[in-house]
Amino acid sequence: MRPVFIVAVAVVATIAGYLFVYQPHVHFGVKLIDLWLRVKFYQCGVYRGGVFNRGCFPVNTIAPESDGTQDGIVIKNLFVPYIFNNTSHNVTVRHYAKNDTKKAPLLLFIHGGGYVVGSVGIYDKMLKNIIERTGIQVMSLDYRKAPEYPFPLAIYDIATVWDWLNHLDKNKDPLLTTIDTSKIALGGDSAGGGLTISSTFMIRDKHIPLYQGEELHKEYEWHLDLDYQILIYPSVQEANTTSKHDRNNMYILSQRSMDFFGDSYVMEIRKTATEETLKNPHFLFPLRAASFANLPDALLITATWDPLHDEGVMYGEKLQQAGVDVVHRNFDSVHGFANFAFLKESIESWDLMVDELKKQGFVTNK
Repeated sequence: MRPVFIVAVAVVATIAGYLFVYQPHVHFGVKLIDLWLRVKFYQCGVYRGGVFNRGCFPVNTIAPESDGTQDGIVIKNLFVPYIFNNTSHNVTVRHYAKNDTKKAPLLLFIHGGGYVVGSVGIYDKMLKNIIERTGIQVMSLDYRKAPEYPFPLAIYDIATVWDWLNHLDKNKDPLLTTIDTSKIALGGDSAGGGLTISSTFMIRDKHIPLYQGEELHKEYEWHLDLDYQILIYPSVQEANTTSKHDRNNMYILSQRSMDFFGDSYVMEIRKTATEETLKNPHFLFPLRAASFANLPDALLITATWDPLHDEGVMYGEKLQQAGVDVVHRNFDSVHGFANFAFLKESIESWDLMVDELKKQGFVTNK
């Protein structure tokens, strides 16, 4: 038993040293989340080169009992019929609105998680804070995850919800009386930021790219425009950057997890590059877009100690060069910080989002 005891003591000492001694300037909470993620990713096969085990890191589906009123905000789960050939699929959306009858602008939010993990529930606190201070409505979209559902299925789920918003009047949906469809923003963090970017091109061009034999079972005709985009340390699928090289084993996001997320999301497309992929590179690699003109004004949030820092900055510069108004704020923090409410940088990023949304007219609270 003695060797086992020695190993156990060594493991405990290593973990304690990591949490309390190593880089003491880093918040204990960040280290704890990072440690938990590393353990979970190892259990799931991410760090062992095996098959991803969804059972140890499930996609958190939205429970029906989450409907109701919380903190004066009405929460309702909506199920939007898929517009492609798999008609049995419904896209799940969590809708948040203040408990009043005011017509309000809308933020469609796309959560992060490397296209593989994450859920809408993780972002409740941040989104409720924004709603409480602006009075806008929010729809948080629970898209399908890789590797079971790789590119472009998450984009197709977003296209489905966007098509549904364009036809609220035609369908006489009661939401039409509460949503100001002349004022819609799209936003997301990390992978959700990458999906936001892809979707802004799709909405601007009013064009859904069809891959791998997908077919639309209905015609789509979009009249709505995006007024604003919020990009929180977005994933732009750009491999060769200094920050990815120098910060590839930082807290929260490591090189191994990035490799796994990227391969899970786009591996099938890499195997069989289609004509649609070649015609529309911006759906996978936004920096290769032919034009960045006429995209919505943007708020770009980046983090100094984030491997995705440089590609976010590069994308913001592309937008600015095309005449898009970009407010860029960099925070001295790590990837994922905006959702860590125990960090002052997180609260500051919420304040920034609220301020910029108000400047853009996304407000009912005067």
